[in-house]
Amino acid sequence: MGFNPEDCIVIEDSSTGIEAAIAACMNVVGFLGGSHTNYGWYQEKIYAYGIPIAKNCDELLQQLKFI
Repeated sequence: MGFNPEDCIVIEDSSTGIEAAIAACMNVVGFLGGSHTNYGWYQEKIYAYGIPIAKNCDELLQQLKFI
């Protein structure tokens, strides 16, 4: 689309998507607002990336202010 990777923001709820965004040098926020993310093992995996996390849309909007 013609944008530099560092000018992009990826909102992702999967480890595969997070890894792709990191590999592409894009800003990424982990989103844990879906029902499939309620499992402790799933959340631990996402938190392990050390990226900003949002658990709902309000938190996501707050996270986007800092990127």
